[in-house]
Amino acid sequence: MIPSIGVKICDSRVLRELLEQYEALLKTHKFIDPIELIRQYIKRAIAEKNNRKFGAVDECFMKRVEDLLFGEFSASLGIPKEDVPRYISSRLNTNLSALN
Repeated sequence: MIPSIGVKICDSRVLRELLEQYEALLKTHKFIDPIELIRQYIKRAIAEKNNRKFGAVDECFMKRVEDLLFGEFSASLGIPKEDVPRYISSRLNTNLSALN
């Protein structure tokens, strides 16, 4: 399902609004919402392509979501947490590190 998930890029320039958007997605406790947030890799790639800095708030939430999701995938797949990005990349047939 991951490749078919729509990208919800939180792009408010108002820090409070950005925090609220991210917190709201995390508080739903729906598995799909954090996956939408992990797609922030795209936002970071766009920022870097345009020679702009990826925001500290974006980076912080992306790391929180990575930790949450990679822990869930690790437990459900029975693989070490550090192997999860490679597993996801192989399943998506994409190199996620290219988006870092």
